[in-house]
Order: sequence, then structure tokens, then C-alpha cells
Amino acid sequence: MSEHQQESNKKFIFDFKSLLIGALSAVVVLLLLDKPTSSSDSTNTDLAASSDSTNTDSAAQINSELYFQPKNMEAMIEKIRKSSVTIYCGSSSGSGWFMDLTDSIEDSSDDAYPFEIVTNEHVISDCDYEEPIYFTTSNRNEKLVAYLYNFDYENDLALLITDVEFPALETVSQQSGPKIGHWVMAVGSPVGDFNLDGSVTTGRITNLDGYVIATDAAINFGNSGGPLVNSLGQVLGTNSWGEDFSLADNIAYAQGIPALCIEIINCDPSDYWIAE
Repeated sequence: MSEHQQESNKKFIFDFKSLLIGALSAVVVLLLLDKPTSSSDSTNTDLAASSDSTNTDSAAQINSELYFQPKNMEAMIEKIRKSSVTIYCGSSSGSGWFMDLTDSIEDSSDDAYPFEIVTNEHVISDCDYEEPIYFTTSNRNEKLVAYLYNFDYENDLALLITDVEFPALETVSQQSGPKIGHWVMAVGSPVGDFNLDGSVTTGRITNLDGYVIATDAAINFGNSGGPLVNSLGQVLGTNSWGEDFSLADNIAYAQGIPALCIEIINCDPSDYWIAE
């Protein structure tokens, strides 16, 4: 065989090998592209589905628990009473409760009084903005000082500020929003011949009208402004008034937490619950 023919054969063999390698590479790429979902991807999908299911089950369990009184009533009562107060304005008195609010960097008027008390407007209606408003707690007889920060006459709510620190109560969330039949407890200081500060009554939510909560838990004169809490110890609303006992039995009302967003504080009512 001539030298020229040998060179041609070598070139042919080399080109064939290159073509074969290229074809095999293409097959490998196609196989990789057609590879089924990895076990890792499948596991991630399963975990996401499991998480959604867990969240749903947790919400259902919380809602179920809200129909029953808490297992440790003593601890619940102690906790709520510790953050509830009796408020004195003029010749009358009422109730209130400590709420934790985020301080506004745009408003420095309350910097010296960083702690907030929620009550009813009618409880402090005889007091002015710069006038000291006194309050006491069930475990401290000394009169402490607060000042009026804001009020909403239409919804009968008011916010006081003080430099005296007390534990703030947790407020309701969307997940634990009020429903008819839920167990509730009202705390306040009803008027009477004895020292009844921090009195406790229990009952159920009997109806809802927007952000107004109707309950059969007794709310008497002096209870106004105190907290209405659920079985998780979360404040649903502020005790406001009761129907005339000569006309109706066991019908009282609380202004739901979202009502505070109307005039008192800067917040979104849907952060708490959406009224139906």
C-alpha cells in the first residue's frame, strides 16, 4: 500500500472516531435531560405539602380549644388580673388593661411615657389631656399616674400612657379570631360596697356584629374598659357596656381589638381579624 493510501485510511479512521464520540455525547445529554425527578426534589415537595397540612391541623386544633375554658384557670386569672387596672377620673371609676404598642419615631410626645393602657372613652370623659389620671392594680393599692393620649368617642375607646411598667397582654390574631360559642372571660372592677377590683366573670360569645362582640359574661358598672379574653389568654376586645337588666338578661358588649385601628392607633384591622 502506498504512503498516500495509508494516510487516507488514518484520516478516515480518525474522522469516524470523532463522529462516534460526538454521537455518544449527544445520547448522554439526552439521557440526563430525560432523567426523572430526583428523590431530593420529591422530598422537598413532600415536606411542603406536609407543612401545609400541619399548619391546617394546628389552626383547627386552636379553634377547637377556643370553645373550652383553659385547663389552668388559676394561672390564666392571675396573668390577666396582673395586667388589668382600675382607673379613676373625676368622681367615677372604670377599668383598663396594658397593651404593648410600637413606638412611633415620628411622634415624641409619648417618649416619657412608653407604656399604654386601653380603656373606654366614657371612663375618662371628665378628664383632660394634661390632667393626671390615676390608676391602681389588684396587687398594688398605691395610686399611679397616667395621661390621656388619644380617644375615639364614636367607638367608646381611649388610650392612656404612663411611665409605670406592667406586663402587656397578648392580643388576638387572625388564627384565633372570635366565633359564636367561644369561651371568654371578662376582667374589671365593678362598682360595689366592697373592694371588687380585678373581678372575673366568664361566659361565651353569643354573637358578633362587625367589631362588636356580644357575650353572656357579666359586664357591670365599673367593668367598662377591662379586657375580654379568650381561652388562650388573648384579648379579644375591651368591655364596654351591658343591656338594661330590666329589659334583657345576660347581654353585654365589648369593642373588638380591630376597633382600636379606626381612630386610636395606626394599624390594620385585618391584622387581628376580618369582620364578617
